[in-house]
Amino acid sequence: MKIGDLVKFKKTAATGIIVKFFSPQNEHEGSVELYVGDGTLDNTPSSDGFTYMSVAMLKRTAKVLK
Repeated sequence: MKIGDLVKFKKTAATGIIVKFFSPQNEHEGSVELYVGDGTLDNTPSSDGFTYMSVAMLKRTAKVLK
């Protein structure tokens, strides 16, 4: 996974784009900033579309679209 990758969440089918990685930048540690602009985050604390999660959580819950 890298900045600019489009990801799709397996359970909700929401899509997002990886905006930023926070150290450490490897496949198992650190965290990412995502922008989810499809309305999935409306009426949540992340209603502007920006959210954060660990790289490990992202790998478990989403897949990169090619």
